[in-house]
Amino acid sequence: MTTRRNDVLVGALGADLQPRYEPNFAWKSAVAVNLALGSLRGCWPLSSADNTGAALDVSGQARTLTYKGNPLYTADGLRWYLAFDGTGDHLSRADEAGLDIIGTETYVAAPGLTLGCWVRFGGAAAAVEHVLGKWLAAGNQRSYALVRTAAGLGCFQMSNAGAAIDGTISSTAVMAATAWYFLAGRFVPSTSVDVWVNDEQSTNAVAIPAAICNSTADFRISGTGAATNLLTGDVCLAWLCAAALPDVVVWSVFQQQRALFGV
Repeated sequence: MTTRRNDVLVGALGADLQPRYEPNFAWKSAVAVNLALGSLRGCWPLSSADNTGAALDVSGQARTLTYKGNPLYTADGLRWYLAFDGTGDHLSRADEAGLDIIGTETYVAAPGLTLGCWVRFGGAAAAVEHVLGKWLAAGNQRSYALVRTAAGLGCFQMSNAGAAIDGTISSTAVMAATAWYFLAGRFVPSTSVDVWVNDEQSTNAVAIPAAICNSTADFRISGTGAATNLLTGDVCLAWLCAAALPDVVVWSVFQQQRALFGV
């Protein structure tokens, strides 16, 4: 099932959700949107790095991502992002409890997982590119991932036991090269998996598992835990939440940040 919303959402929710166009507000407002998300486990705007190039987590939970290869921190107008060349470039953090989001967390009213970022691909789709997630085929250590498929579709996938893809959904929208896209995925235990590409939501509600595998894989931006399926392109404003965020929240993130990316 695919659902599409656009400026109707903004009109319904009021002027306070309008994206800010003023240069002195644009970037900090975009970052603040992600910091306001519920059950936030990490927020990496990819504008802040330490002396090693490691990407700083601004959520307050100190989940710094280690810098590998030679991705470049880049400014483009009012945007800051990290540019990956597809050859060894990735950010990673070793497995830890805060990244082991499985969907059975009893302290969350709406348990599950939601993650997202803005991404711009450097070329036409030819092979699967892993954008964001915790995924390692070796040893059956698959958990969750946002990818672009070989057909160019935005895709969210998760594994229940780690050995295979147990829940997945792809967009109908093709993510072409050189354009910025909002890409987000969600797991609602025993209910659905969802993917958003800009304001288009696609949903799979068939045979969805009750939990995500608690794997030992690294959390990565660009590529799997084995440094395969690396991304050629740019990533900005990445985030991870230990909750199944409501539709309106995910759509609101897109609406409040889209002006910054010319969408």
